[in-house]
Amino acid sequence: MSSISKQLSSITCTGRKESSSSSEVRLVMLGKTGSGKSATANSILGRRAFESQVCSASVTRRCRRACGDFRGRHITLLDTPGLLDPYQTPQEVQKELKRSVTLLFPGPHAFLLVFQIGRFTEEEKEAVLQIKQAMGPQVLGFSVVVFTHGDSLAEEISVKHCLIERCEGLAELVARCGGRYCVFNNHNSKTKEQVSELLAMVDSVGKANGGSCYTSKMLQAAEEEMAQNLQVERRLQKEKEELVKRKQEAAVREWYQRELEKIQSKSEREIQELRRKYEILREKDEKLAREKGEQQLRLVTTKMEEQKTNEGKLKRQLDESLRRERERCQVEIRRLKRELGKCSELYEEDILKKSAEEQSFITAFTRPVTGYAQEMGLVVLNIAVESIGASCAIQ
Repeated sequence: MSSISKQLSSITCTGRKESSSSSEVRLVMLGKTGSGKSATANSILGRRAFESQVCSASVTRRCRRACGDFRGRHITLLDTPGLLDPYQTPQEVQKELKRSVTLLFPGPHAFLLVFQIGRFTEEEKEAVLQIKQAMGPQVLGFSVVVFTHGDSLAEEISVKHCLIERCEGLAELVARCGGRYCVFNNHNSKTKEQVSELLAMVDSVGKANGGSCYTSKMLQAAEEEMAQNLQVERRLQKEKEELVKRKQEAAVREWYQRELEKIQSKSEREIQELRRKYEILREKDEKLAREKGEQQLRLVTTKMEEQKTNEGKLKRQLDESLRRERERCQVEIRRLKRELGKCSELYEEDILKKSAEEQSFITAFTRPVTGYAQEMGLVVLNIAVESIGASCAIQ
């Protein structure tokens, strides 16, 4: 509590001291950066209590408090950092939003959700989500929707007609806030009717909540509830993730099984196709080998037959040549024998004639001469036979 007291003492509050609870109004400005929170707070207080600029970054980085009076009522306004500020994390902004409850002890009577008139985009939805995450969903029951830039609307056109009824998300937000909304024109801050209308709605917030403000106990209960809800959401998310994971695993297994079956089926078909091609190639190779073997066998057989035929012809030619040569030799031998016989007869006749003339002389030498003649005849015969044999050998 000492730290809270120091925080409270460090924040200045202009104006008079706190009045009775019935006349006091404590308000918290909530909205994204550039929505016009600070300008709206200045319009409510009727003076420039907060710095207001048109820029993309939030001018307010820490909670700031200012006080003022309006028609006998003491108003305390707390300006908060802009939501979706690019220079602050959502956690830092939400931490400051939670401080608003302790800074306005015992708690704010209402939260003013400030939006520009225009499209209710995803950024506005994200801003509302961050508010609920910081303060709890029940904070909408203590809230009033404030639309800024009311000067951009024509007098005959209402916000409900041109904006709320045409946007389901915005209509749901206004309904969660009890149907409470108002339009502010911050360029005409002297007009008090819009402030009176706002305070009337703030009073209706108190009536709707039994005259209670949004206290630290409510914030603590909201935090506990959000923590429990977060645990439940995490558990459900974990179960959902596990379920999704199991489904994905089952789907992956089924896909893998199907793919495996496809691959196996494809492999079987490919194997069968390869076997068929192999059999075709093997049969083709065997056929080519048989044809080549048969062709070579035919060539060898033809060559052998030709060789055999040539050998037969050569043998017949040799046999014929030998036969003719033998016949020639035999004829020649017979001729020589006939000639030898004639020579022998002539020789014998010549010898007989000479023997009659020289009988005496021959008588003494008849035996030696006769033996010599016979030997000479044999020699001549042998020479003739050898000449005939040599001629046959040459042929």
